[in-house]
Amino acid sequence: MSSDAQRRYVDAVSMSDEQAQVYEAIAALEYSGRPASRREIVHAAGLDGAAVDDALHALTECAAVIRRGSGEDAEYEPANREWMVMPPGQ
Repeated sequence: MSSDAQRRYVDAVSMSDEQAQVYEAIAALEYSGRPASRREIVHAAGLDGAAVDDALHALTECAAVIRRGSGEDAEYEPANREWMVMPPGQ
């Protein structure tokens, strides 16, 4: 068994199913090269607007998602990328 000092740190995040759907929609939409609008997220996540609003609020509060702008003009993107947005060679 390894000591605490030898164990790798894991930053565990827990999300509801709806929050995960919204996060995945944002990540998928980001492939276009720009942050996603609320309208695009509602469509991509397949959830109603109120559920998306609740999930966006929770995801921005825990810093999983960054909100740029406010109101109807707000756009969202993942806060921490450990992947490439564009595929190699593009």
